[in-house]
Amino acid sequence: DQGPGRLGPVMSPPEALLRLAPTYNVLSRQDTTQSPAGQAPYTTPASLSRSPTGATSGIGNTKVFRTRFADFMAMGFEGVHLCLLASLALPWLSESQESPTGCTPNSLSWGGREMVDLSYEFTNETIYWADDGAFYLNSTIFSEAENSWFVADVIRAPTHGGTHLDAPIHFHKGGWAVSEIPLQRLLFRPIALVDVRDKTALNSTYSLSVEDIRSWEEQHGRLPEGCLLFARTGWSKLWPNRTAYMGIDSNGTRHFPSFSNDLAKFLVKERDVYGVGLDAASVDFYGQTQTHRILGAKNIYNLENLADLQRLPEKGAHAIVLPMKIGGASGAPVRVVAILP
Repeated sequence: DQGPGRLGPVMSPPEALLRLAPTYNVLSRQDTTQSPAGQAPYTTPASLSRSPTGATSGIGNTKVFRTRFADFMAMGFEGVHLCLLASLALPWLSESQESPTGCTPNSLSWGGREMVDLSYEFTNETIYWADDGAFYLNSTIFSEAENSWFVADVIRAPTHGGTHLDAPIHFHKGGWAVSEIPLQRLLFRPIALVDVRDKTALNSTYSLSVEDIRSWEEQHGRLPEGCLLFARTGWSKLWPNRTAYMGIDSNGTRHFPSFSNDLAKFLVKERDVYGVGLDAASVDFYGQTQTHRILGAKNIYNLENLADLQRLPEKGAHAIVLPMKIGGASGAPVRVVAILP
């Protein structure tokens, strides 16, 4: 019974969190469509951006959720939902698998649901567009004395390389910059995965088409509103071999899968997607930008160079998209995590 004043059936924290996320979107939907020039569409409530007096925690920034009741209520519906989402998620995270280096987990168990990292790490092997593009990391050890270890880093890199997010402003003047994309378009979005490996195996420049989406919908139903549309091209098997992954020929031309312009128009006019992504270099064919422009005009962002899409089902997973929050930027490195069904 979920009538007025009822909490409804008892749900596991992951299920409850995913149920709450769509509610949050409805409450804030007007904020996702437009915002005054130069103003972020979503502003974190003041109570969330500071640590309450006397709050302590040993888990990073989770202390911001230990707030006084008065502060909690002052946040309003948006702040309450953010607090609930984060506080529900934390206790049920447990490491289930380590990466090949043994340092960073590739996946987590979350209330019985696996979480998979869809991002490549940034190293000197990270692939960029320009021949001279590179990720630069300079680490300085200031102290090696016992109990006084101290190291600090300087990084430098283009924003459009490795696993990254293209903000709408990348090819659409007036579109959202990275820092302006509303949180509700980044968190707990349903994933629709279209597998076109059979087609890219025959044509390295194959473009995801409207027909591919129609075929997917015949099996799984209409694309979910506010979803992220991912294309699995199989190109990740070539990472990090830049020449093979970018398909660079003797003339310097690049050959890789992408999204068709017709599909971009279809998504803008007939479907409601928040973002698109693929395990290849770009949503546009080499030398073209029209797909970026069509999607950007609707404030749809792109996720390029995704990893491990073979771990996802075609339907039922959800995504957490966390780009580096660079003010005014057209792109940024991004950590993309999938929550499996």
